[in-house]
Amino acid sequence: MDNKKITYPCGMVFQTGIILAGWTFIAAGTYAIIYASTASMILGVILIIAGLFTALSKQGTDIHPAEGKFREFTKIFGLIKIGSWQRIDSFQNIGVFSYTVEEGIYSQSNRKNILKNERHEVYIFGNNLRDRKLIFRAKNPQQAMESAKFLSESCGWKLQDIKSKNRKKQ
Repeated sequence: MDNKKITYPCGMVFQTGIILAGWTFIAAGTYAIIYASTASMILGVILIIAGLFTALSKQGTDIHPAEGKFREFTKIFGLIKIGSWQRIDSFQNIGVFSYTVEEGIYSQSNRKNILKNERHEVYIFGNNLRDRKLIFRAKNPQQAMESAKFLSESCGWKLQDIKSKNRKKQ
């Protein structure tokens, strides 16, 4: 086993709308600092801090195969990792879970738009899928399977075939 720590990004902490609001806060805070009075400068600093927090916070997973541990982390402001290490002994399996998420958006004219997004996620789990931990969100099924095979070889996990399902959100 390699003595390196493996890091997998799992995406942003906040949804797209909140991330865009964060960038708007940064722009508004910068404007307040440059063009406003002292009281507005304080508001500008607060807006920039809130914007940096929402726009740059990410989540992911660190795996250290040689030490037999992993952690799910959150990167605050994109810099500071927060998360506790856990033993990987209780997880014997790894698998790719592919599914389609359907999200319905209703308009005022009583029309529904359905957005379909395919998701491909790599999970580790014990004897059942209920006790699973997300390791990685891949962009396509090939990337997910390559990551799962690599981790299976690195950590000694058995690669399992997980049946795909569709999930609907409204």
